[in-house]
Amino acid sequence: MLTLAEAVIGKRYVIKKVFAKEPLRGRLVAMGFGLGCEVVVQAFTMAKQTLDVQVEDSFVALRREEASQIELEEMV
Repeated sequence: MLTLAEAVIGKRYVIKKVFAKEPLRGRLVAMGFGLGCEVVVQAFTMAKQTLDVQVEDSFVALRREEASQIELEEMV
């Protein structure tokens, strides 16, 4: 299982599952992190505690613990 927190910068992925519980799950879905959506990690902070992520046409900053609750599949 690959999570968003483990993703490689610049690679394209598809969201397979969001493991977060409410209210975080609802917030992630509202930001566009839904099943089947395409995501690309744009950057990590120096300490790798936050990620800059492109989800579809939006850019979002997530904490590492939030990103670790999103399962991905690499796009071919």
